[in-house]
Amino acid sequence: MTDKSDKDVVTKVRKSRNILLAMIFAWFIPGLGHIYVGRAKKGIVFLATAFGIYIIVGLSGLMTTRASVVLMPLMYALMFGVLIYLFIDAGRLAHRYQKKGYEFHPKKYNRWYVYVAYLIVVGMLISFLGTNRQDLLGYDTFRIPSGSTLPNLWIGDYITVDTRNRRVDNVERGDLIVFDYPHDRSVKFLKRVVGISGDTISYINKQIFINGVVANYQKVSSKQNNNVMEFVEELDGTSYRILNDQSVESRDVSSVSVPDGQFFVLGDNRDHSNDSRYWGFVPRDHLRGVPAYVWFSWENFSRIGIPVQ
Repeated sequence: MTDKSDKDVVTKVRKSRNILLAMIFAWFIPGLGHIYVGRAKKGIVFLATAFGIYIIVGLSGLMTTRASVVLMPLMYALMFGVLIYLFIDAGRLAHRYQKKGYEFHPKKYNRWYVYVAYLIVVGMLISFLGTNRQDLLGYDTFRIPSGSTLPNLWIGDYITVDTRNRRVDNVERGDLIVFDYPHDRSVKFLKRVVGISGDTISYINKQIFINGVVANYQKVSSKQNNNVMEFVEELDGTSYRILNDQSVESRDVSSVSVPDGQFFVLGDNRDHSNDSRYWGFVPRDHLRGVPAYVWFSWENFSRIGIPVQ
C-alpha cells in the first residue's frame, strides 16, 4: 500500500499528440491543429473571429476610402497574427501530451474523416471569400504589374478597387477601370476609359479625338529624356497626366465607333500600353471596379494613401 494520494501519481501516458503534426495542421489549415489536440472550440473561435472582423470591415465600405491605408495592413497583420498564435498554441498543447506526461483523451471529433471534412469546409470558405470578395464585400485589391499606367500608377503599387455596383454602373470618360481582359477573362487589366457607347474615337499623332473634337492637352515636362513628354489631358472635365514617347511611332486609329454597352480604353503611358488600339473594346459586363487608393508601394512610401486619379 502506498502513502501517495491518487493526484500525486503521474499517470503513464497511453495516448499522445505529435507536436510537429499539430503545428503543420495549424499552419496550413487554421483551427485544425486545435481539433487535433482536443481543443476544437478554441481554434474555431479564433478563426471565426478573424473572419468575422474581415467581413465586417469589408461590408462597412471603409476599404474604398483613405482608411484602407491603415485597415489593409491591419487586416493582413490580424490574419497573420491569428495564424501564428494558432501555430504556437497547437504546438504547446501537443507538447504537454508528448513531453510532460499528460494523458490525452481523444474526443469524438478526433477522427481522420473529421479532419478531412474540416479541411474541405475551411478550404471552400477561404476560396469562396477570396474569389467573391469583390461581389460580397464591395472591394478588391490589385497590384500594378507594368508601366502602362505611368505616370499616375507605378509598377508595384498596391491599390484598393471599389467594386460596388453603384460605382461601376456610373463609369464615365476619364475614369480608370479594372476589367477582365476580353481575350482571357482570368487576366485583369487597368486602363482609362476614353470612349463610351455611341462615341466615335480617333487617336492620331498621339492625340484623342472624341466625336471629332480633340481632347485638351497641357504640356507639363520632359521625363527621363527629351523623347518622353508628360502632359495633362482633360476629358469631360476630368484631368489626369499621360506620357508620350516621341521616339515611338504613334499607334493611330481612325473613326472607330464604340458599340452599345462597351468602352474604348487607353493606358496613360500611351506608347507603352496594350489597349483598345490593339485588341478592341471592353464589354460593360467585364468591368470589375474603379481604383480608389494606393494602400502600399514598395517603390516610394510617400505614395501610400494617395487617391488614384
